[in-house]
Amino acid sequence: MQIEAQQKSNAVYLRISGPVNSADSHEFETVLLSFADLPGCRVLIDLNQVDYVSSAGLRVFLMGAKATHAGGGLIVVFGMAEVVRKVFLLSGFLRIMTVVESEAEAEALAAAA
Repeated sequence: MQIEAQQKSNAVYLRISGPVNSADSHEFETVLLSFADLPGCRVLIDLNQVDYVSSAGLRVFLMGAKATHAGGGLIVVFGMAEVVRKVFLLSGFLRIMTVVESEAEAEALAAAA
């Protein structure tokens, strides 16, 4: 897994490539929480290059969502492959995370928040 972090307008973009699994979840957790803990932060997570998310990866998404929510911020996930969307659906994460199809939709939500 590789993570590219980029500040753009009023949000932080995390562009992830490769599988999000137990081998890489600590790195993902460190990067995500470094932004999610900032008050009012908007984190846009691009999953266009992710083909697998394990339970360890889901745990990091949950931690990030909780931290961001506590600080009055927002996490928006976009660009999910169908196989990743199924994992989020079956685990109930589509109900607790803001998930949209495109980067433009994610940017619009971040701007409105």
